[in-house]
Amino acid sequence: VVLAGLAIFTSGAVIAALAPAFWMVLAGRGVMAVGGGLVTPVAASIAAGLAAPADRGRALATVFGGLTLAQVLGVPAGAWLGYAVGWQAAFWAVAVLGLIVTLALSRLIPRGISVPGASLAALGQVLASPLHLGAVAFGVLFLSGIYCVYTFIGALLETRLGLERDGISTMLLIFGIGAVAGNWIGGRMTDRIGATRTLAALCAAQIVLLPAVSLSAMAFVPMALLMGVWSVCGWSFMAPQQARLSALDPARTTTLFALNASAIYLAASVGTLAGGMVLHATGSYGSLGIAGAAFIALAALSLAVVGRMAPRG
Repeated sequence: VVLAGLAIFTSGAVIAALAPAFWMVLAGRGVMAVGGGLVTPVAASIAAGLAAPADRGRALATVFGGLTLAQVLGVPAGAWLGYAVGWQAAFWAVAVLGLIVTLALSRLIPRGISVPGASLAALGQVLASPLHLGAVAFGVLFLSGIYCVYTFIGALLETRLGLERDGISTMLLIFGIGAVAGNWIGGRMTDRIGATRTLAALCAAQIVLLPAVSLSAMAFVPMALLMGVWSVCGWSFMAPQQARLSALDPARTTTLFALNASAIYLAASVGTLAGGMVLHATGSYGSLGIAGAAFIALAALSLAVVGRMAPRG
């Protein structure tokens, strides 16, 4: 399944690179999304299947650490290529990397691996449970708030700070470094103060940071620092959210983790759509942070509601 997902993803990148019109770029991106959606939860299952039970948390953190590492390397590199050579070059680079990874994993993934199962019955039970859906919804709402701003950050930085290729790529690199740091900090905070308190603190930080990022017109260095802090407080979310889901229902952890991975893709769609609608309606990049903060407020509300619904002891 993971090899099929990578093949579909790579094919979508080729379609986008060859696209003669914008609609075909969108079609290629849609194909890439299908492939990526297959890969993420299956990769997590492979990691869990290869690791001893006591090491599964660390193995899963490694897989999702790949997502944050991509923020450091992939996003700024793609932005730089797009500015320097053209957007087609960025898609060709993705296609080449996808082919390399597909060939490598075809040789590296062990045959006959024992993967923790997640039946359709278990999925149906989770989807029928307001408690479980509410817990997963936190991730959708939290990340939707971030994507409200992050999707348009290149245009925002270009308009507000007058940045071009190198400046925007540097800002995205700083954001990516913050994502890697946040993944580690989130785990440490979860161990120290608990998952729910960590997520509540991150919500409070994002309600302040999102409007600050979208409304600011500060100099490069202060804005870079703000971008780093914003990223840390955003990507610290994954470890406490996974710990919270695992503690909520240990018997359905695999299903909840898969839905949590899907929440990332759903949030990218919801946050981007909402941000685009707000930007179209207001014509102001500053409104994006306010819309994002509204999503975060809903995430905080869902955290409180699920906390009251969850069984004690």
